[in-house]
Amino acid sequence: MVYEKFLIYRNGEVIAETAENTYTDHFALGYVYYQVRGIKADSGYYTPSNEVSATVSVDSLMIADANNPVWLSLPMSTSRLREISRTAEQSATYLHYTGEDLPGAEVGEAVTKTYSFDCAFKLSDKLSAEAFEALLGKMVCIKDPAGNCVFGLLNNYSTASNRF
Repeated sequence: MVYEKFLIYRNGEVIAETAENTYTDHFALGYVYYQVRGIKADSGYYTPSNEVSATVSVDSLMIADANNPVWLSLPMSTSRLREISRTAEQSATYLHYTGEDLPGAEVGEAVTKTYSFDCAFKLSDKLSAEAFEALLGKMVCIKDPAGNCVFGLLNNYSTASNRF
């Protein structure tokens, strides 16, 4: 059978289309199941594959450029107990009306979510530190051992150097 292209499904959702016979899902995490549909070149009909499943996990915090996923492992932290925090903020405007005791709130639709973590590099591992710094201003994917897979813009970082 000749297939013109393949649709890759993860957990029932299309995640990719390819003409190749192989595909790597760089963004899988947790329990996932896949199905591939081969689209026939001559008719446009498709043939679905059997479903296969896997559980994907990471041992440490990992980060990659979302457009070029070369994963950088971030196993070290600046503190004994690594803290990874997630915050969310939704805009609201408070309106004070005459005769009312409490203001009314007009809630916006936009939500800003922030994912914060710390990481450290050995002084001898300058290449990893430079690879991390090169991600500034790029859309990245972060995976953590708790099963979170987050996409967002790496818009800031701060550094400190301890040389004893």
